Amino acid sequence: MKVKLMLVFKFLNMMKNYFTITVCSFLILLNSCGNKNTGCEQFSPPDPLLDIVVVDAEGNSLLGDNGIYKPSNMVFENENGKVELKYDNGTSKSLKFNIDDVNSGQDYSLKLNDQETETINMTIEKLDEKCGSYLNVISVKLNGKDIGGVRKIKITK
Repeated sequence: MKVKLMLVFKFLNMMKNYFTITVCSFLILLNSCGNKNTGCEQFSPPDPLLDIVVVDAEGNSLLGDNGIYKPSNMVFENENGKVELKYDNGTSKSLKFNIDDVNSGQDYSLKLNDQETETINMTIEKLDEKCGSYLNVISVKLNGKDIGGVRKIKITK
């Protein structure tokens, strides 16, 4: 009987060691998978908001409640509907819109007031990267003139 008990204790001790090794191996494996360096830690897609500024020849903003152009009266739209504009009254004094709200290659009208309208057409591509995807501005045309792949559309009056 003593021999059988000794064998049972040896077996249990061996199983305890096996269990401990298995759990430790699993935890090490789990931890190493969670700490993989994918290279995506620094991935930061461009801000989806684009800016429109309206300035005079000296670069002074013409937007604002006290400016020539009132953001609350301005409309940015095409035949598919309006695009929401948000006025940034901070240092940028710009109108912001989300690039997701516009279609590539289509003309949009920016109605500054009842008499003045600007036409904006953007070529946009979706970039699928290893760490995520985002929309990139390839080119912008302001009133038919190519002004490059900018994220800030500058209208000079």
